[in-house]
Amino acid sequence: FEEMTLQHDSDSEITTELRKRIIKLENDLVDGLSKSNEKRNGEEALLTRLRTLLEKSEAARHQSEYTLLLEQKNCRELKEELADKNTACSDEISKYKDLLTECQLRAKEWEKAVQLSQKAADMEKENMDKNLENLGSLLKEKDSVIEFMNFESSEKRTQFEEISVAFETARREHEKTKTNLKTCEQM
Repeated sequence: FEEMTLQHDSDSEITTELRKRIIKLENDLVDGLSKSNEKRNGEEALLTRLRTLLEKSEAARHQSEYTLLLEQKNCRELKEELADKNTACSDEISKYKDLLTECQLRAKEWEKAVQLSQKAADMEKENMDKNLENLGSLLKEKDSVIEFMNFESSEKRTQFEEISVAFETARREHEKTKTNLKTCEQM
């Protein structure tokens, strides 16, 4: 019986030892599972944060693409508007160039007209000077004739009056031409 008791005690010790090992292994397993679960939970939390960050990044990328499209559209519209304004300005510049050319042509025409007026005035002055000389000669001749005739006949007085009227008319014409000449020179 003793042997059996010894054997039993020995088996009991082995069993206890084995139980202790099993409990330790179970505790190690539980600790390992617990640590593994904590690590897994941390990784899942990190994965969730990364997914959230990815979704936010995607949303920001979509918003950036939309903003870029709007800005590109605005740039195209602005470019078209500037092109239209450029065309309008070019048209206005062309109109003003045409107007300038027309004004330059008119100025040349006026210059020619002034030159022609000046020539006409110069010719008129020459004619007036000649007429004055002729009138002077006629007056001298008239004075000579008057002296020669010495108012003897009424016929001669009539001729004298006609010459006087002609002289007065020529003098008035001369004054009128002189006035016209001054007006032309002032232009």
